[in-house]
Amino acid sequence: MGTSRNRLPAATIGSLPWSGATGLGAGGDGRGAVTSIETWFLRVMLGVSLVAWLALVLAELGLFHLEALLALAVIGVLIGALSINAGRNGPGRSQVDRSTLPAAVGFGMLLLAGGVLYLPPYEAVVSGEDGSVYISFGRKIAGTGSLEFEDDLVSRLPDGVRRGVFENPSPDAGVSGRHPRFPGGLRIPDIGDPSVTAGFSPLFPVLTALFHEVGSIQGALLVAPFFAVLSIGGLFLLAAHVGGPWTGGLTALLTLALLPQLWFARFPVPEMVAQCLVMSGLLAWLVALRDDAPRWAVAAGWFLGLAGFAKVDLNVLLTVSLAAYCAWQALARPAQRGMYLAQLLIPFGLVFLHNVAHYLAFASHYRPYVAHLMRTSVPGELLRSTGPVGLVAGVLLFVLVAAAGTVLALRSRPPVVRKACGVVLTVLLVLYALNYAVTRTGHLHETVEWLSWYVSWPVLLLAVPGLATLLRPGRAVRVQSAEGPVLLFLVFAVVALQYLYDPLESGVHMWSMRRFVPVVLPLLMLGAALGVAAGLRRMPARYRPGLALALALVLVDLVARPALALVREPLWKGAVAETERMARLFPEDAVVLMSRELGRSHIPTSLAYLHDRDTVLVQNGDPRSPRMREAVDIWLAAGRPVFLVFSEWEHFSFFAPAMELDYVERTHFDVLLPVRTRSHAPRDTVRVSAGFDVFRVGRNDAARTAIDVGDPAHDVFYTLRGFHLPERHVRGEETYRWTGSEASLVLPHGGAIELTVAGIRPAGLPPAELNVWADERVLVEGRVLTGALETLSLAVSDGPGPVVLRIESTVFQPSEHGVSADPRELGVRVYRVDYGAPDARIAGPPPPEDGDGVVIIDDAHPEEWRPTLGGR
Repeated sequence: MGTSRNRLPAATIGSLPWSGATGLGAGGDGRGAVTSIETWFLRVMLGVSLVAWLALVLAELGLFHLEALLALAVIGVLIGALSINAGRNGPGRSQVDRSTLPAAVGFGMLLLAGGVLYLPPYEAVVSGEDGSVYISFGRKIAGTGSLEFEDDLVSRLPDGVRRGVFENPSPDAGVSGRHPRFPGGLRIPDIGDPSVTAGFSPLFPVLTALFHEVGSIQGALLVAPFFAVLSIGGLFLLAAHVGGPWTGGLTALLTLALLPQLWFARFPVPEMVAQCLVMSGLLAWLVALRDDAPRWAVAAGWFLGLAGFAKVDLNVLLTVSLAAYCAWQALARPAQRGMYLAQLLIPFGLVFLHNVAHYLAFASHYRPYVAHLMRTSVPGELLRSTGPVGLVAGVLLFVLVAAAGTVLALRSRPPVVRKACGVVLTVLLVLYALNYAVTRTGHLHETVEWLSWYVSWPVLLLAVPGLATLLRPGRAVRVQSAEGPVLLFLVFAVVALQYLYDPLESGVHMWSMRRFVPVVLPLLMLGAALGVAAGLRRMPARYRPGLALALALVLVDLVARPALALVREPLWKGAVAETERMARLFPEDAVVLMSRELGRSHIPTSLAYLHDRDTVLVQNGDPRSPRMREAVDIWLAAGRPVFLVFSEWEHFSFFAPAMELDYVERTHFDVLLPVRTRSHAPRDTVRVSAGFDVFRVGRNDAARTAIDVGDPAHDVFYTLRGFHLPERHVRGEETYRWTGSEASLVLPHGGAIELTVAGIRPAGLPPAELNVWADERVLVEGRVLTGALETLSLAVSDGPGPVVLRIESTVFQPSEHGVSADPRELGVRVYRVDYGAPDARIAGPPPPEDGDGVVIIDDAHPEEWRPTLGGR
């Protein structure tokens, strides 16, 4: 199936039937010009990846600081210099000498195109799901120097209070654990310890911390675009190595234009880091085989292993891919390349060992998953019983034995031993695939359907024969041995089959597409380019350049169409400034309590970890629990101002009669977001303007015994539901609120209650009828009210609260009776509710001014009823 040494002299390369500028006509292929860029690119990636790994190690040790960052920069420069010196005397010298300026300019233009398309990055620090967590976590790594950090707000709360404040009401939902610091990513692994961490793959937040040290939050957002541009360069070189410069250019252009590529190149998540490392690893392997350069085989294993730190699932998928590659080598290849394969597998296995050690040592969201895998495997159970040291030593021994066994199997004589090893490995892979298919629910049919929303059917169909050419070297694939291209094919096949069968995401399909970004989409575009090139070679030579240009334009147009609506949209633009503006509402020593519905916005996360305002997301929907009130008492006793922030009063309450709330202001948050959809690729945007009410919490020395329904703060204290907005008389200052057919509020305890109400009706309508309930007990039934104010004395059995007071009444619509255009259903007016001693009433703040969301109704002139201004 080919020779064992596929490095060819320059004269032979020039005589191959490659094309000129397009790679499809007569003349030279331009391959040597690209070869020099390959080695430069790989040297740069070696320096970048080594700095990234060392930064990760420092963060694991709690030593990530600016001084260490400077040392890492020096190490990166030295690595680049040493690799350059090593390359000058390497076997690829003949190709290096053929470097040309046009090739370098073309490569630079591709990188520039990536920069233009991928900038500015999305400021997804709110409503960004994983992106918001990664950015916040990266900033904390930069500030604390560690992957686990002590949260000052958490550490200053007593243990029992801490448990109550941060307890997750749904501990089995999501990835936050039983005690999240913020749901959706940041968690307290041990509630008895104030340390906080975020799970996820660690390499991206560490890189975010690196970039943050250099350029603050705006620098941190550049991680994804930076590695996206590098990955486009690596993909171009990979495709050019396999199919020539024209194939490389078309592959890069198609990938540049893909909506998922554009999206995740600007979004602060690790897909682009993983893609860059995988493309670099595959390119390094091809270069190692072509140039007989073992150092690049080692680099290939290093890059592929490090990709597992960017995306945890690549640890499994790349391991399976390499196992399949070893099986193919054992069954179909001569044994001369066994040592090269060992030089690939050993660094990959050692980095994989580091991955295993990391996920077992740190409290990430993946630790339970890794522990489950260890528990459910026989070798894992045996190793687990030996403790952590024995586990790490066992995995290391397994890696070394596997690599040595692979070399011995491939070099064994007679060949029957090698083939037997290949059969055994193939059987194990088949059993793995069958087990996965049986234990997971397949989504192949629906996945193929929505995959075509992002990659059009013509491109998908072209990729099938193109990828098939990777299995037969020669004219179609521009290498003389299948060893390199087959690895590309197997990596693509394993990852694609995994995510086509089970994309792992249950949300919008764009989040499923992120699984395809690191490997499947770029290699799919390589297959499409190879398919086009194979078809064009069947055309007469004089027509090839024109057809090549036309087909390239058509394919790029097909791929780019889903991206046109979002390609330059400033999604999340200004979100950093918005959160910073919101943070300025609170003093630096403030504690901010935010209502539960704000959790998915990640605004609390950003306030806490990007802008240093101690923020607590109230997990259980309201902070009425004794633990929360105790926490507020602790903060107030320490002289810290405490604030409440919520966007919907209907979903938030703060029952604490001994406290008072001062209304601060209503602020808003305005960002452009994509429309979430499961029916097509996202092509629409929506501008979201969310309003937030801000209250300051204070102590009230007198026990509060009166509920002023006109005071917005009392909505929060007493959980008013079913009431319309506050209103007041034109010639009076008494504030009241209309009920609907049913309204309710929550009292702290039982006892004597006084309810001040009025049942005003336009002339000719029957009077209002009132029913009042305390929990399930009827207090008033069928009471007929007049238009005059009445105070109803009610008795509720004494005892601990809370008590839900429910008010039911008949209703009417003013618009139906010609008294006004008000379309609301109105029940009765409620002026105030007193509980406890009547002489202990506390007056609320002054009523709102006219026109400030208040309905003005003149009792003497019913025809002047006006509709409500504003609403909730």
